Amino acid sequence: MANEIEELFVREGEVGLANVDVSTDEGTTSTPAVVQRTTAHDPETGQDRELLLVYDPADVAAVSDALRKMSERASAAQPW
Repeated sequence: MANEIEELFVREGEVGLANVDVSTDEGTTSTPAVVQRTTAHDPETGQDRELLLVYDPADVAAVSDALRKMSERASAAQPW
C-alpha cells in the first residue's frame, strides 16, 4: 500500500468486469473483479492520469453506498 495520499480529481470513468490475477501462497489465480477505469486530473502537475481501480465484488455495495452518502452531503453543502 502507498504511504502517501495523492489528491486527484476524477473527470470521467467507465465501470466493468475483469478477471484479475491474484498471487496466493499456492501461486497465481484468476478471479472476477469490478473495475473502474478513470481519467483523473493531478492539480500539482496539471497532467491527466489514467487509473484502474479494482474492487472486490463483495465490497462494491458498501463502497457505492458510502460514495452516495458523501455525494448527498457534498451536494447539500454546495450552493450549485
